[in-house]
Amino acid sequence: MAQLSFSIADGILTVSGGGRTEQYASTDYKAKAWRNGDRDGVIVFPVDGSSDPWARGTWTLKSYTEMGLVIDGIGVSPANAEAAVTAFNQACGVSIGYNTQYPQHIISENMVLDTSVATQITEFMKAGYLTITARAANTDDVFVGDVNVDNTSYRLAAGSSVFMELDDLSKIYIYADASAQEVDVAGAYKY
Repeated sequence: MAQLSFSIADGILTVSGGGRTEQYASTDYKAKAWRNGDRDGVIVFPVDGSSDPWARGTWTLKSYTEMGLVIDGIGVSPANAEAAVTAFNQACGVSIGYNTQYPQHIISENMVLDTSVATQITEFMKAGYLTITARAANTDDVFVGDVNVDNTSYRLAAGSSVFMELDDLSKIYIYADASAQEVDVAGAYKY
């Protein structure tokens, strides 16, 4: 079987192999690995999750040693499916949720929590990522979850942090049983 070759240049992803070549706008597509019996494969598909078979490219490989991935002129030899897909998606710039470009808006703030009130991190219903850090001076734990967050949700001790990426950052809430607990929030999303 012919080697499968990926290259990314000038915002265009070119995939060749199996007698065909396809080109994609690299920030509009991502890859995932798949397994069918004794064969490995790579599917290149729109980041909107389209199931339209004409919008996807599927290549079957006997092994990942048949894959060549060239990023900015430098060849990468992935050891396994996960390494290949990770390198591909990082090169395409779509490793953050379903964004089709790098985030354009930065979130950076300190929040002081009210006692026993679920506090929404941001109202922006956008895909992106956040790191939530409980201040080291906190006297009690804070909790991270959805709109129903309470003291049984994900526990964040003083001085610890959690990284989250979601298709909708407005889904994240924080909560504290004790007053004056603080968290620092840093992240980004696409307008």
